Amino acid sequence: MVGMRGLAVFVIVALSWIESGHAAATCSWADSAALLSFKSGFLDKGQTFGTWKSGTDCCSWAGVTCNDAGRVKGLELMGPDPAVGALGYSTTFVPGVSRIPDLTAAALPGAPLSNLAALEVINFQNVFFNSRIPDSWMKLTSLRILQLDSCNITGSIPTTINQLKSLETLHISAGWTASVALTGSLPSQVCDLTKLLFIGLEGNSLTGPLPSCFDRLRSLRSLHLADNSITGTLPWSIGLMPSLSELNLANNQISGYIPGSIGSLPNITYLNLENNKLSGPLPGSFSLLSNLVECRLGNNQLSGRIPTDLNSWTKLQVLEFQNNQFFGEIPASLGKLTSLVSLALDNNKLWGSIPRELASIRGGRITLSNNRLSGSIPADLLNNEPYYPALHLDVSHNFLSGPLPQTIGNVWAFLASYNELSGGFPLQLASVNTVDLSNNRLDQKNKIGRKANFSTNPLYPQAHSIRELHLNSNKFKGDFPAWLLELNSLRLLDISDNKFTGPLPDAIFDFPTLWALNVSHNQFSSQLPSNPYKNVQGGQVLQMLDLHDNQCSGPISTSFLAALAKHGIMGLDLSENKFTGKLDQSIGTIGGVGAADPWTFHLDVSDNKLSGPIPETIGQLKNLKYLDLSANSFSGSVPTSISQLKQLVYLNLSDNDQLNGVGNHQKGHTELEF
Repeated sequence: MVGMRGLAVFVIVALSWIESGHAAATCSWADSAALLSFKSGFLDKGQTFGTWKSGTDCCSWAGVTCNDAGRVKGLELMGPDPAVGALGYSTTFVPGVSRIPDLTAAALPGAPLSNLAALEVINFQNVFFNSRIPDSWMKLTSLRILQLDSCNITGSIPTTINQLKSLETLHISAGWTASVALTGSLPSQVCDLTKLLFIGLEGNSLTGPLPSCFDRLRSLRSLHLADNSITGTLPWSIGLMPSLSELNLANNQISGYIPGSIGSLPNITYLNLENNKLSGPLPGSFSLLSNLVECRLGNNQLSGRIPTDLNSWTKLQVLEFQNNQFFGEIPASLGKLTSLVSLALDNNKLWGSIPRELASIRGGRITLSNNRLSGSIPADLLNNEPYYPALHLDVSHNFLSGPLPQTIGNVWAFLASYNELSGGFPLQLASVNTVDLSNNRLDQKNKIGRKANFSTNPLYPQAHSIRELHLNSNKFKGDFPAWLLELNSLRLLDISDNKFTGPLPDAIFDFPTLWALNVSHNQFSSQLPSNPYKNVQGGQVLQMLDLHDNQCSGPISTSFLAALAKHGIMGLDLSENKFTGKLDQSIGTIGGVGAADPWTFHLDVSDNKLSGPIPETIGQLKNLKYLDLSANSFSGSVPTSISQLKQLVYLNLSDNDQLNGVGNHQKGHTELEF
C-alpha cells in the first residue's frame, strides 16, 4: 500500500540526523536524572533498561541520543516485535537500539520527559502505557516527532497540542490488538501545527466531524485517519493542502459529497475513502488528480456515471469503485490508463457491453461482477501474450450471453457464473487456475478449440493448469465428459445440477490431485467402485464426494468404505440414490478415525434402499458433525453409541419404519458444502 510509506522516510531521516549529531559531550546531570525517573515508572526494568545505570553517561544508553551540548534530543523504545507496526509495515530505526522482550509501564510518565528541554524525538513502539498523553509533554517546544505506535494510548488528543510548534510527525496508532484507543474528535488546534508533514491516527476510536481548517497545513504530505468512527462530511479544506500526497480516511462513517476542492491536490498519489457513507456523483474536478497511483472509493453510496475524462491518469495502478451505485456504461477510455493493473467496478448498476479496450489492463485484476452488463465477452479481453496473465477476471452475475471466446485463456482466475453464456467449454481455459461457469446455459459437453501451448513461455508454467472447475447448473447432458480426466492438476470439480447420464467413470477416483467432487443432481447410474484409489500413488486423494440425487445403485461395499477409511475422507453424501443392502460395520472406520484431524465429518446416505441394523460402530466417528440416515429401511434399535458423538450437530433418523426408539427428528436437509 502506498499509504504509511511516508512515515518511515520521515522517522528514518530524522533519527539518522540525530544519530549523526552525537558528540563527545557527556549527558547533562538534569537529563540523566529525568531519564532515570522515567525508567522508574516501568514494571520491567531488568532487560529493558540494562544500560540505563546511574553514574554512567546517558548519551550512551540504548535508545538515547544527545546533541553537542550533551542534552537528550532523541528517545526511542521498542516493545515486542518492533519490525511490524500496527498496519504491518516494516520500519528501520537507529542502529543499536535494543530489541526488548516486554515493555510495560504503570502509566505514561509525563513529568520526567517534560524536563528534557532539548527533546526532539519521542518514538515508542509496542510500549504498553494504558494512559493518556501527558499534558506536561506540551511543554516540549522542540519536539519534532511524536510517535506512539501500538502503545495503548487512551483519552483524547490534548487541545494544548498546538504548543508543539516544531512538530513534524504526529503518529499515534492503536494497533490491531489494542484494547484501548484514542477517543474524542480531532481537535482544530492540530491546524496550528503548520510544520506538520505527517499525521497518522489510524485504528483508534476517534469520533465527531473533521475540523475545517486543513487549509492551514500547507506542508502536510500524509493524512491517515483510517479505521476510526469519524462522522460528518468532508470539509472543503480537505482539498486545500498543496503538499498532500497521501489521504487515507477509509473505514469511518463520513457522509455527504466529495467536495470539488479535491481536484486541488496536485501532488496526491494515494486516495483512500473506502468503507464510508459518501454519496452523490464524483465532482467534475476529480479528473484533475493526474498523479494518482491508487484511488480507492469502494463500499460507499456514490452514484452517477464513471468519469470519461481520466486520460491524464497515466500513473494510476489501482482504481476501486466497487459496491457503490454508479450507473451507465463502462467508459472505453479506461483502456487508456496504461499503468492500470487493478480495476474494481463490481456491485454497481452499470449496463451495456464490456469495452474491448479493457484488454490493455495487463497482469492485474478486473472485477465487473453484479452489474447489468450484456452482450458477449470481448474475444481479445486479456488475450495479451506475451505479457504475464491477469490474476483475476470476474464478470459473474450479469446478463452476458453468447459463446465463450477461445482466446480468453491467459488469466489466473476466470469467474463468469450467473450469466446467459452458451455453447461449450474452450479448452484453452484449461491453462487457468480457477474457472467458474456455473449457472449459465452451456450445453456442449465436448471441448472446443485446442489447449494453448505455453510450454515455450516461462511465464506460463505447468502449475497454471486448471485446479478448480465449476460447471454446475448448466444444460450439459450425456455421458461424463472424458476430457475432464485430462486435467491432471484438478483439485475441485463441480458438474452438479446438469443432465448427465450413464456411468461415472472409476478413473475419477484415481485422480492424482482431485480433492472435492460434486456430481449431484444429475442422472448418473453407476455403482460405487469396489477398489477406489487403486492407482493413486502419493498426492492428494478425494476428500469430499457428493453423489446425491442421482440414479446410482448397488451396495456400499466394505472395500469401498475401507478405501475411504484409509485416506480419511471428510465428507460423503450418497443420498437420494438407489443404494441397497446393509451398511457395513466398517462405516465406523471412515472420517479420519484415530488421526489428529481437526476436520469434522459429514455423512449422508438418506433416501436410499438401505436395510438392516444401523452399525454400532457408527459411534466411533468422533469427528462426525452431520449424520443423515433417514428415508431408508433400517431396522432394530438406534445404537446407543450415537450418544458418544460429541461433535454431532445434525442427526436425522426419520422415515425408517422398522427402526425402534426414534421419532421424527428431522431438522432440515443439510447438503455437503464445497
